[in-house]
Amino acid sequence: MNFSSLRPIAEPEARLRFVNRRTRRSDTIQLNAKGNFRPRTMVTADPGDVLNIYGFCGRWIKVGQIEIPPPTPDGLPKIAPFRGNKVAFRVAAINGRVFDGRPRAGDVVQGELSNCHLAAAAAAVAHFRPEALILKARGRLYEATVFSAGRGRRILVDRELYYRPSGELIFGQNGLMQSTRPAWWPILEKACATALGGYSALDRGGTAHWALHMITGLPPRHRLLAPDYEQEHWRDLASVLATSSPIIATTPARTNRNSGIVQDHCYTVLGCREHRSRRWITLRNPWGEMTPPGVRRWRDGVFEMPWLSFLRHFSGLSFVDTRPP
Repeated sequence: MNFSSLRPIAEPEARLRFVNRRTRRSDTIQLNAKGNFRPRTMVTADPGDVLNIYGFCGRWIKVGQIEIPPPTPDGLPKIAPFRGNKVAFRVAAINGRVFDGRPRAGDVVQGELSNCHLAAAAAAVAHFRPEALILKARGRLYEATVFSAGRGRRILVDRELYYRPSGELIFGQNGLMQSTRPAWWPILEKACATALGGYSALDRGGTAHWALHMITGLPPRHRLLAPDYEQEHWRDLASVLATSSPIIATTPARTNRNSGIVQDHCYTVLGCREHRSRRWITLRNPWGEMTPPGVRRWRDGVFEMPWLSFLRHFSGLSFVDTRPP
């Protein structure tokens, strides 16, 4: 099921194939026009099975896997995080330090909320201005500073987070609940949700430049992109990157289904380069996966694509003004 109807599984009408490693059984499904599961979508598996997931984009490409947890013990509390979904989840204190060394963009994985704007912003800030992440532990609580209209607000949140019996966090993820993983992203997301009135507020989506301001307190900026202004956009991007400003690239509500680029989505800009008269831009999908075909890719949803192709598929750039007032 879709935990959040606003958080698409993949592109509209995309085909996904689930292959059971144990039985080799293959189930192929087609998503609906919004990129969500159709009603009563079923894939057969037993507790402990592992399903490889493939997406079709010209050819079948492995995009991830699902580990089916062991049978759920009796007596788990019935918790409805938002919108009254009747699903049993565990609630436990997250373990681990706030930061484990320098924060990285790869620490951020968007969970079941449609808050790609906040996830992409957190990854961008970690990559370019990690000092702007103001979080610390206070006994059994965490304290985070978030901003609104330029004014900082200190938010105290507890360590309790929702997670599945498999150990995976429901909302902002940092991998499995292991003490070796930094806790800053799930805690920052919870602080932002607290400041706005709950996780449901984050699930309604938002703008990338607003999310950057909420984390850093710096004045937000946004620029629309048009292929006819390739040179100007490249100069602007290079000059903004030179100031170590976190940058987010946004896509329009309708994109080419075969591009592998998610529509109405935010990506973190990690850098750009020019080599032998060709220009390239490096991006990261905050899902931590799902990169377009035919590009140079790395782990954690990072890929590099040609600049001209980027201008065809992306509609805007959001960043912050780092100049002193």
